[in-house]
Amino acid sequence: PRYPRGMTTAPLRFAHPRDGTLTINPDVAQALRAFEQHALDAPEAGGLLIGHLDRDGFDVVIDAATLPRPGDVRSRYNFERNDPGHSAAVRRAFEESNGARQHLGDWHTHAEPIPSPSTEDLVQWTDTLREHVKPGEACFFVIVGQSAIGVWHGEHGGTPLPLERAS
Repeated sequence: PRYPRGMTTAPLRFAHPRDGTLTINPDVAQALRAFEQHALDAPEAGGLLIGHLDRDGFDVVIDAATLPRPGDVRSRYNFERNDPGHSAAVRRAFEESNGARQHLGDWHTHAEPIPSPSTEDLVQWTDTLREHVKPGEACFFVIVGQSAIGVWHGEHGGTPLPLERAS
């Protein structure tokens, strides 16, 4: 899942377990990459993923993301999304699209080249899938590393699994 520095013209595509694709639009990928933790004092960043489903829910498009806000807590190895502006942005996208655009998952950064979820990430994601994702629904988790973006997917009550880049 490596990407060239500065590449923003092509969307990032990942194979979706239901024979579809997850697409991260180029402008969203560029916005997330702006928070890569290259400096030794760069704090983690994160937010919510917003998008829509195509082709009967088999193809998923992330077309927006919330970015760190003043009420969030950020440190080198931690991000806590506390600012109510994140949820407000999701509500606004949902209402303005008559329900077509919705919250699809969460994203955050890691201070490592190829991102992998921490134990804390896996616990939080599993809790999210059990407590906040309805049966038949899924959630995506994106980690932005210093030289790659990783994506994990999970369904209600399940375990998050990594997605592979699609060609």
